[in-house]
Amino acid sequence: FFMDELMPHLDSVEEVYFAGGEALITPQHYQVLDYWLEKGRTDVRLRYTTNFSALKLKDKSILDYWKKFSDVRVAASLDTYGARAEYSRKGTDWERIVKNRRQMIESCPDVYFEITPTVSVYSVFSLFDFHKTWVDQGLLNIDNIRVNILTHPRYFSITMLPEQHKKQVQELYRLYIEWLQQNNAQPQTVHAVQGVVDYMLSADHTDLIPEFKKETDKIDNIRDENLLEVFPELKQLW
Repeated sequence: FFMDELMPHLDSVEEVYFAGGEALITPQHYQVLDYWLEKGRTDVRLRYTTNFSALKLKDKSILDYWKKFSDVRVAASLDTYGARAEYSRKGTDWERIVKNRRQMIESCPDVYFEITPTVSVYSVFSLFDFHKTWVDQGLLNIDNIRVNILTHPRYFSITMLPEQHKKQVQELYRLYIEWLQQNNAQPQTVHAVQGVVDYMLSADHTDLIPEFKKETDKIDNIRDENLLEVFPELKQLW
């Protein structure tokens, strides 16, 4: 029913933004792209936010589609990497994420790609290392990062960190900014990274540490995991 209502409007579309519900594994998403290709509408601008976990749906590969359209921009919701990514976004297969990025570069190198990390207690200590690693490996252009800062729930926010942790973050981000400047990053990239520190110092929510610990214990018990094995820098909170 939804598609019956949508299809008559597709001929007039100039730009489309796919987000939420993970479009890359949604049949209707490919139905829409197939329609435009049948009509020769390869000029439709495609915009995506994706968790980047899957690039195929059955026999359909999104990479085969992207290289047929003239203007495609992809934002991957990746906050950190390795075991940290797999813990903070349950269901993530980090090796698959890296493999997908390499396949994308090989298949459609001209498609714009960026990461949109959400900075929380899970990612604040490793964002620099993640960003630098992907730049060094040729998986990401240094300025193709759009930083978001988690504000709620506040017990996962970086404002919850005690003073000793905040000092560690400040030093780490001083080195981060130094690296960005040495590698000719754009001023807006430097500003976004500095904004993480500014936000962290804007409030003191250490009173939420007990709630953070309670929620963490609850999640770990359900998943049979251990936060401190993955994020040893948070051990002092216990």
